Amino acid sequence: MPTMDGHAHVFKALSEHYPRAVHPMYPPHLEAPVEELLSTMQTHRVEKAILVALSPHDEYLGECLSSHPNRLAGIGVLDPSRSSDAEGVHRRFSESGLRGLRVHHLGAQGSTRAQELDAWPALQALSELEGIVWLYVPAEELELLPMALDHLPGLRVVINHLGWPLPNEFKIDTLGRPTIKGTIPATTLKTVLVLSHYANVHVMFSGQYAFSREDYPFADLGRVVWTIYKEYGAGRMIWASDYPWTKEVPGYGPQLQLVDHFLPNLSPEERAAIMGNSAARLFGL
Repeated sequence: MPTMDGHAHVFKALSEHYPRAVHPMYPPHLEAPVEELLSTMQTHRVEKAILVALSPHDEYLGECLSSHPNRLAGIGVLDPSRSSDAEGVHRRFSESGLRGLRVHHLGAQGSTRAQELDAWPALQALSELEGIVWLYVPAEELELLPMALDHLPGLRVVINHLGWPLPNEFKIDTLGRPTIKGTIPATTLKTVLVLSHYANVHVMFSGQYAFSREDYPFADLGRVVWTIYKEYGAGRMIWASDYPWTKEVPGYGPQLQLVDHFLPNLSPEERAAIMGNSAARLFGL
């Protein structure tokens, strides 16, 4: 099974042909073309990758997937204003070759029924499509996920960035990367551990640079990583680079070595699972 990057972003400069969101992290002129990612992957012997869009625009992502179908799989972004458009989810999968959607909003805090969740129609559609929920939501919304999973037991979920919640605000460092303040461990860790009881929930091993208070190899996150590993096992952890934010610092190569810093006593089979086999199995690649 291949070494596989479980979460990378590629995008073009904003144009009529390639629409996308604009943000201080990705201003209109900034580009991270797929060719550069593939070159970086080749240098470091990473065979495959999961591409994650920046916003609910599938144009460039679909083009990349069409050009490299054996190496890349794609995750689009769910538009919260269209989360009730289940037909639209089916159409995007068919037209752009998506395998999942990144979800930033599940529903209002206090929802008591799965069917009350704003994202419920989209979650149902993803379950029907055997798609994957790429979950990065505020802390209070992560607590709503069990309701959906109890009604959609086959729904597959990847909790992004070690379970850290989507922040309300964050700073951008001099390299254009997010720096996210908060407690270590994150306030969501208890919920992340509860979610380990659902067999189709996975956790992404990524984002360390944004949450740590230390330089590489981000040793202050060691207990968090170990706790997640003990609950989920290597078979439900997915290494990811979060390219291009890590391309220069700490670098793609050092990102690949993080699993050895945090979990030095893994068996070869466990290491292979985190570094690609878990993602390859999830995506059928």
